[in-house]
Amino acid sequence: MYEFVPPPTPLNVARGGHIRPYVHAKLVSVDGLVTSIGSANLDATASFWESEANIVVQDAEFAAGVEATLQKLIDGSVKLDPESEYWKRERAQRAVVATLWPGTFYS
Repeated sequence: MYEFVPPPTPLNVARGGHIRPYVHAKLVSVDGLVTSIGSANLDATASFWESEANIVVQDAEFAAGVEATLQKLIDGSVKLDPESEYWKRERAQRAVVATLWPGTFYS
């Protein structure tokens, strides 16, 4: 699991740390042939009760482009490791989030 780190831009200023964007989108690439991008969760709730949307593209060239872009994003992100110093430095922040919003994953 990786924490997305947006590339630097003069339009975004983070005082005292880096920006932690909330991303609700989901992306799945299957066998480099089919790509699904959207907001729908893969569960019964999303299928029956929630208003979500995905687009499915069956094209190997498109899938390859999406996978290359995703790899670039992963390469610039932080791998989440509970044993790392990065993770341990923010233990207190995660404790507050866990108290206020039980079951929430704060990276």
